[in-house]
Amino acid sequence: MINQSLHNVIFIILLGMVIIWFVVVKLLFNRLESAHPEKYKEMGMPSLFLRNNISTNWAIIKFLFLREHRSFNDIYLSRISNFMLV
Repeated sequence: MINQSLHNVIFIILLGMVIIWFVVVKLLFNRLESAHPEKYKEMGMPSLFLRNNISTNWAIIKFLFLREHRSFNDIYLSRISNFMLV
């Protein structure tokens, strides 16, 4: 009984994390598209579903891990990027 309850709690937590991840990724894409369109185009104009491929995913990972957001001096973009790294 306790084991099943633990699995349910873990499932709910992980589901919440996935939903939060998608929301934050969408915020990142929206910010890049509106405030930094040249970088957005350079990354392959990523989206959650339509242009989601290996090259755009790699561009996002590279953007986050190399902390490319710092060069834009955009506090909102930096907060989103840092949150995604955590």
